[in-house]
Amino acid sequence: MHKTDAYTNWAIEAGWALKQQKYSKFTTPVSVELQVGPPDRRKRDLDNVQKATFDLLEHLGVIENDNLIHRIHAYWDREVKNGILVTVSEMAAQ
Repeated sequence: MHKTDAYTNWAIEAGWALKQQKYSKFTTPVSVELQVGPPDRRKRDLDNVQKATFDLLEHLGVIENDNLIHRIHAYWDREVKNGILVTVSEMAAQ
């Protein structure tokens, strides 16, 4: 799959924002919450936002592998303007 310039620019910008935060690499199952700013007039699928975000979390070393994501809660959030608020939490042992 070819990555568009818009995707590449988003990944770079999101990567810099993430690198400014302190986090430990997750190596055990996690839960991820995505609060996504609502789409503009373009049609946008929430599941496409998930995959791109999960790939970026893995690429930047937040999670060891995106197969560690065992629970997902994603939703449009009008309070989030032009972006995505991501929360990664370690899951309790079951």
